[in-house]
Amino acid sequence: MRDAKRHRASQRLYNGGKRPFGFDVVDGRLVPKANEQDALRRARGMQANGESLRSIAFVWMSEFGLDRCDARTVQRILAREEGMNQPA
Repeated sequence: MRDAKRHRASQRLYNGGKRPFGFDVVDGRLVPKANEQDALRRARGMQANGESLRSIAFVWMSEFGLDRCDARTVQRILAREEGMNQPA
């Protein structure tokens, strides 16, 4: 079961549950969501420059219009995104 889910994830197929940040679900496939992908790129750059998760959350809310975003949410999203980019 685990291998099947990993394979589906590697094919960018939706496995159910909450949609991952940065993607929309269209016809059972994960399709990049431009605004959220831009926010992720900006966050990675800020993180590389040593900026805090709190400052990333502030930028997401002010520049990208993402609501109810705090440092913990940013941390979870970035950790999940790193896990999605890891080889299975």
